[in-house]
Amino acid sequence: MIIGVDHGYGYVKTRNSVFGASVAKLTYEPPQITKVVEYDGIFYQVGGITDGLSGDKTLNEDYYILTLAAIAEELKAKGNNRAEVSLAIGLPFTRYGREKENFQNYLKQKKHVEFKYEGMPYHIKIRDRIYIYPQGLAAVMNNYSNIKDHNFNIVDMGTGTTELIPVNNGIIPDIKNSHTLQHGISTCVSEVNEALSREFSQRISPAQIINIIMKDKVIMPDQALELCKNVITDFANDFLNKLRQNGINYEFTQTFFVGGGAFLLQNYASNLDQKNPCVEFITDIKANAIGYEILARSEANAKGE
Repeated sequence: MIIGVDHGYGYVKTRNSVFGASVAKLTYEPPQITKVVEYDGIFYQVGGITDGLSGDKTLNEDYYILTLAAIAEELKAKGNNRAEVSLAIGLPFTRYGREKENFQNYLKQKKHVEFKYEGMPYHIKIRDRIYIYPQGLAAVMNNYSNIKDHNFNIVDMGTGTTELIPVNNGIIPDIKNSHTLQHGISTCVSEVNEALSREFSQRISPAQIINIIMKDKVIMPDQALELCKNVITDFANDFLNKLRQNGINYEFTQTFFVGGGAFLLQNYASNLDQKNPCVEFITDIKANAIGYEILARSEANAKGE
């Protein structure tokens, strides 16, 4: 069974689930078990909002616990609690070669895994074969029918980083001109809170700011809400300038905006002509995870795995 997992700095995504990437190690059994993993006699609650700052995902146990939760979410959706699993995952395009082996070894540290998720026991075998693909490219593969040109750009803004990937002749990423920016939704969250602190000596939670970005209903004083929206608008327009500075011509080359950044730009970038046929938004934040599964199944079929 192939399960695609997008290990984001802010959120973990699978085909059927999205949950926050924070992990809280508990010293006791919690009174409620929603999003709780019990592994090796220790309870962990996942699903909270993190600061989204990027770093090495293999330095501690957090992303292993998050992976177990992701597997359980997919099996729960299929009404199953036993499986032999092949993971299909992603890494930032420009760090793919450096981090691939380390992340593979981290995820397959234990072949047979028994744990509980939300009180349900799971019995999993992690196969040695782990499929790893570049982030951003996988999301576009899930929307391949929308590609109208053999040359296009991918702009995948996540919580902690943004992938900028030019693609030539339909299949060839331009490695030399690809970039991973340490700049994402968490940067915008920080700028909003800095503005609120200067103006009102107040800060709000990242979850509230993300709700404003998504244009969900947020209850707060009108003046403060207007300030938040203005800061997000400035951030979105400044981000477009960063794209130009990094060689991404979104005005004359078909460009796919992916991830949480797709919502941010779609909702707040006043300098972006959304009627331009070159501008494409992929707003399904599960697109990378689904794309990993598509690519892995194709590769497995081709190799008879």
